[in-house]
Amino acid sequence: MVAIRSAGEHYSDSDSGARSLLEDIGFGVPVELTLTGKGRNYSYVAVNAAEDRVFVKRISGGSQEGEARLCRMLDFHRAERAAGSPVRTPVLLGVAEEAGVIAYEWLGAAEAVGGSDAEVRISEKVAGSCGEALASLHSWNIPREIQVDTSRPPLPPVDRLKVLPVSMYAESSGAELQLFGLLQRDDKLLAALTGLRRGEELAAAAPIHGDVRLDQFLVVNGTVHIIDWEEFRSGDPARDVGAFVGDVIFRALLRIFEDADVVEGADRSGEPFRRRILEAGEREVEAEAPVLASFWDAYFSARSPHDREFSRRAVAYAGWHLIDRVVASAQKSVHLPATLRAVMGIGRSALLAPHVHGRVFGVGG
Repeated sequence: MVAIRSAGEHYSDSDSGARSLLEDIGFGVPVELTLTGKGRNYSYVAVNAAEDRVFVKRISGGSQEGEARLCRMLDFHRAERAAGSPVRTPVLLGVAEEAGVIAYEWLGAAEAVGGSDAEVRISEKVAGSCGEALASLHSWNIPREIQVDTSRPPLPPVDRLKVLPVSMYAESSGAELQLFGLLQRDDKLLAALTGLRRGEELAAAAPIHGDVRLDQFLVVNGTVHIIDWEEFRSGDPARDVGAFVGDVIFRALLRIFEDADVVEGADRSGEPFRRRILEAGEREVEAEAPVLASFWDAYFSARSPHDREFSRRAVAYAGWHLIDRVVASAQKSVHLPATLRAVMGIGRSALLAPHVHGRVFGVGG
């Protein structure tokens, strides 16, 4: 009998696809399965009788969407086998395509960059290593016979922001509806997003991760690894750079929500509180300047894009990343708080004037 910890109906003794895969790769029958992640996918650590461990991921979502994500992951690994990996990443041990289950080597000593606590700051050294890793990925020469996805990433969803589908309206929280209302009435923001998508089409394509967040970078014995290749494709490398910068800034802004001097005893509905949040946010972003500079310097030292607009698009993508994180946070709320409105305001400013916010966001080049 398999001991299941914190696992639900998505992984059980009757999950023949996962069990067969583990046996096929020579791991044997797992004696313990521990749920380690439950988001878009379900992730587990499997342990066998010899106490060996492997990392198991089940791709969830609609059948068509899940198949597309799995295909992109396998595209990356096919290119990796053909041309060697440009970055450190966990070794793929096996895949059960019909079941949507993948097994990877277990990186037991791995720590996510920044950790789960926003108070933990990223070191300049680690930020530089992340910049070098992304530059290596974006410089990767994939053999022509290896086909990868060339479709545009779905975000930002400009058309959906203009007209919210009925299905999304019915499933949205109160905070999401407030947020979508603000976005739909913001003609300048929608124009900036449309311009960003147009610039993406004109940019020189390169292999990109497509879903960069700080928790996609793991540090193992001092070396940065990149994980989760479900959005891997040929696309605009400025997207990855901007997402990294945006996530650093978002974490910095999260700290002000936990600052008693900023949020306690204040009327959170008024303009004075919003200004207080913005001022505190500026201080936190300034404190991250050395980290962002290290990331950017390392990236450009390893790769020099022949693209005058690269830096501006990266800043704009960073601004979109902030808005996207606000959208994700709004899914759990009834009302859109002033704190999240302030974060959205900073992201909006970066999208509307990336040439002005480049220095503030630590982006050079």
